[in-house]
Amino acid sequence: NFPHVSDQAIRAKLDKIQKCYDECVKWGSYESLDEIFDITKVDGTWLSSEYKRLYHLQVESKGTVGYSTGQVAGKETIHPSKRQK
Repeated sequence: NFPHVSDQAIRAKLDKIQKCYDECVKWGSYESLDEIFDITKVDGTWLSSEYKRLYHLQVESKGTVGYSTGQVAGKETIHPSKRQK
């Protein structure tokens, strides 16, 4: 589950993204946009070891392993409407 985020916090983040984009257009350089939407900055450090483990786990499992577990869910545990066809 994700924590509740206030409308004010969302607006502030969107304003930051818009400002960053406007500066990128102005200067013709878009590298700073790379780290806005990705938790793995190109030259940055991990915020925590949990994020690092999750990232590598999802890369290895090709996205089938989620945030709260390290095991792939069996088909019988997934609701029929959510199963891949």
